[in-house]
Amino acid sequence: MPDGSHAGRVLPRDLTVHPVGPGDAELVRLFVNAERLAEIVRTGVLGHAGPDGALDLSLDQFVDAATGGALTTYVTYGPDGSPATFAFGGRADPHTLTGGCINAPGVRGGVGFATASLAAMVEREFADPTLERVAVSVYRWNTPSVRMLERLGFVAAPAGTVPVDPNAVDAEQSVVYVLHRAGWPGLAAFTARLHGPSAN
Repeated sequence: MPDGSHAGRVLPRDLTVHPVGPGDAELVRLFVNAERLAEIVRTGVLGHAGPDGALDLSLDQFVDAATGGALTTYVTYGPDGSPATFAFGGRADPHTLTGGCINAPGVRGGVGFATASLAAMVEREFADPTLERVAVSVYRWNTPSVRMLERLGFVAAPAGTVPVDPNAVDAEQSVVYVLHRAGWPGLAAFTARLHGPSAN
């Protein structure tokens, strides 16, 4: 774990970011099993579930998309060198990246792994001048995830501006949070704002 210089929280600088590519199938499967894939689909991020709950995206298809470049995917390694988080996204339209983040089994929440990982992904993706916004769909009752997104500068999208997949299970309980390019201060400024100037 990180040292006490930033109160035990993980900062983007504590992580090593690895863009997923060919040959990383087993690494992806460490994070995404059939149950986790179902959760991704249920929140409307990728694919959808039909009326009978059947998914239209198989685990093998997801792994192929993640390792073949059809999705934007990163694995971050923690300070001890072990896989910590899996950040993923796909272009909902030419200017919008929709995605999310998953902790590795055994990585506890509440210390900043997901926040730092999404911050690193946002920084890399906004380097593409065609990307205007990043959108994440979460359940309304998922307070930790909502707070994490708000820390990063995401705001709840007004109803109808970024639609939730109507085919997603529990779509009525989902809300889309959006971070626009103009609202991202940059990784260094974000880290300083969240943890103080000594965290730069």
